[in-house]
Amino acid sequence: MDYTFSIRYLCIALYSICDPSVETKVKTYVNIKLPEELAREVDELVKDRTLGYRSRGEFVTEATRLHLLKIKALKKE
Repeated sequence: MDYTFSIRYLCIALYSICDPSVETKVKTYVNIKLPEELAREVDELVKDRTLGYRSRGEFVTEATRLHLLKIKALKKE
């Protein structure tokens, strides 16, 4: 199990308790609709685990981030 996430937020929480002026940056999320066919394909990749994805959300987050990087690179050209 990867404890990095939990330890990071525990450290932030403890630090902000000691110093209330520190603002913690908590991620907020939105729901996005995805066609069932795509969702099934993503779920199969996640289920397979060979690519390292732990959830549908993790896959979609990475795919979106990579696509945005490509678009930004094209805009710079």
